[in-house]
Amino acid sequence: METTKPTILILTALTGGGHLSLALALQDILSEDYETHIVDPQPGIFRQYYTFAGRHSLRLWGLGYKHSDNEKAALRLHKTLTLLVQQRLYRLTELLKPRLIITTHTLVSYEIAHVLVQQRASTPLVFQFSELEEVHATWLTVKNADAYLVPTREIFTQARAQGINESRLHLTGMPVRRQFLEEYKTSRAETLARLGLDSAVFTVFLQGGAE
Repeated sequence: METTKPTILILTALTGGGHLSLALALQDILSEDYETHIVDPQPGIFRQYYTFAGRHSLRLWGLGYKHSDNEKAALRLHKTLTLLVQQRLYRLTELLKPRLIITTHTLVSYEIAHVLVQQRASTPLVFQFSELEEVHATWLTVKNADAYLVPTREIFTQARAQGINESRLHLTGMPVRRQFLEEYKTSRAETLARLGLDSAVFTVFLQGGAE
């Protein structure tokens, strides 16, 4: 007899690959026992701005990031974005009736918390922090999410200093996608050859994020 798995809604935003990778990693971990849905509720113009700024005006992106990195500006930004996404979030939660909601992007954190309050819903809400050294102020606008998944001790200390009760903070590290835990038979030499690189030369793969 088939049984329906409980549903988990994972909210993210397609601004770069990191937030989506976190969502996919959580989906990998949870999908055996839960039906998981990854959704970006932000309007298309939000992603278009991110892509434009990332390609053509990193200074503009950096100014926006730094200008909103304080308590008052973060709250103003959240309230504006809430006006853009709250109707879609209402529809999502009504349609899916999730047992749990997780967000991997700061700019849908306050937004979904606000919608749950308006609905008088008791759905547990979890924030998966996406930075390693210091989180943006917009992550810390909501102080009473049911749980905060914290990747490092530095973030744990910052969140606690900003008024989040330690009982809600869980030092978990970053979730890792299943593909990185699999054992691959391809040798280093074969991999480098496929990439057009010389296996005799010391090779470093270096990756960074927007900030």
